[in-house]
Amino acid sequence: MTIDCGKLKAWPFEAVEQTYSARDTILYALGIGIGTEPTNPDHLRFLYEERIEAFPTMAAVLAGPGLWLKDPATGVDGTKLLHGEQSITLLQPLPAEGTVTARSRVTAIADKGAGKG
Repeated sequence: MTIDCGKLKAWPFEAVEQTYSARDTILYALGIGIGTEPTNPDHLRFLYEERIEAFPTMAAVLAGPGLWLKDPATGVDGTKLLHGEQSITLLQPLPAEGTVTARSRVTAIADKGAGKG
């Protein structure tokens, strides 16, 4: 099946709502390697429960749309897929716990040619 770029850019993503806790925030920080220096204040601010802060990139994984490219209707061969770029814009710090709603969209597609990833 041929990939229809217009179809992918208009893909009907549903809004996804996710609630996360301070515990989730700490687990995310540990998962990306924060805490390797347990007395470093730059690490502790993402791990210490009483003054917990969320690491900014956590916003990129909250309420994600899932593996939507596996849908055969996309025409995408998942074995040759490369996730090249993703961005977030933070207008204020991400709270350490709360509920977020994500509204995803495809803004660009790059075809590297036949047989390429």
